[in-house]
Amino acid sequence: MLLNRDPPYKRKLDYFGVMMSYMLGVGNVVRFSQLCHKHGGVAFFIPYILMLMLEGTPLLCLEMAVGQRFGKKSLVQAWGDLKPNLSGLGLAAIIENTIVLFYYNVLVTWCLYYFVQSLRGTLIWEPCGITSSVQGNQTSQIVETECAKAGAEKYFWYRKSLNISDDINSSSGVNMFMYLFVFMAWTSAWLLSMRGIRRSSKLMWLILVLIVVEFVIFFFFAVDLKGWTYGLSLLFSFDRLDTLKSIDVWLDAAGQIFYSMGIGYGSNILFSSGNNHDNNLFSDAIVCSLANSGTSIWASIIMFSFFGYRAHYKMSTC
Repeated sequence: MLLNRDPPYKRKLDYFGVMMSYMLGVGNVVRFSQLCHKHGGVAFFIPYILMLMLEGTPLLCLEMAVGQRFGKKSLVQAWGDLKPNLSGLGLAAIIENTIVLFYYNVLVTWCLYYFVQSLRGTLIWEPCGITSSVQGNQTSQIVETECAKAGAEKYFWYRKSLNISDDINSSSGVNMFMYLFVFMAWTSAWLLSMRGIRRSSKLMWLILVLIVVEFVIFFFFAVDLKGWTYGLSLLFSFDRLDTLKSIDVWLDAAGQIFYSMGIGYGSNILFSSGNNHDNNLFSDAIVCSLANSGTSIWASIIMFSFFGYRAHYKMSTC
């Protein structure tokens, strides 16, 4: 895993664009909001911010320093130059990336599939299919049983999209349509790796701008829905501060920091290897940490606004 194939960054903004495109993702939107809901909303912010200051920013600064000073070699050699006994960290990062890549590319596959399906004019999950049954002179319409029990959304996902088997011992063969999107995800990752990350800084900035625009659109759309304040009242409620007594909330906060900031994977070392040796990495670490955590909190506000609308809709239709 060589780190010095790409040329140095032409601008400091290119470095920030690459770093933020790497950090911002599913962990900021789905996982952070899920943990906030699990651990009492704003109560989760307390251990999260503490872990950000105690482990997130310092470790990010360490990885930036290793990449900036020793990142012209392989990942194993970079840690080895810092201290020979740390060479195993580079090897562990390579093994970790290999394992994570297999399941994370599946998430990318699902996102690609959902994006293509969303281009249709109607909802991607349509109402359950209805079949006509003729008995004598009477014609009756029967809703598909499995779809009626599971719901149109779950039926679309598990049956039409994933085409899951009835149990672990049976198989319905390879889902060729989904396999096509798996191939697209792996091909995209390969092409980006071959081109080089720093050579693709313009593409990274395009991705980052699209993410910000998408967040802005979702935010204004969410606050225009009925019941969105119910969700925010749940998010910013101080009624569950007792969850701080549990060790689980602190472990989840620490895990979220590692997951969303990409610490331990070696990517921060790779991206920082294109900086000059006299670059002010302390300010870079602080800016990236605040931008990443601020995006997570912003995403949780959007998600909880949708939760409030969903609760309001269910209450009004009961």
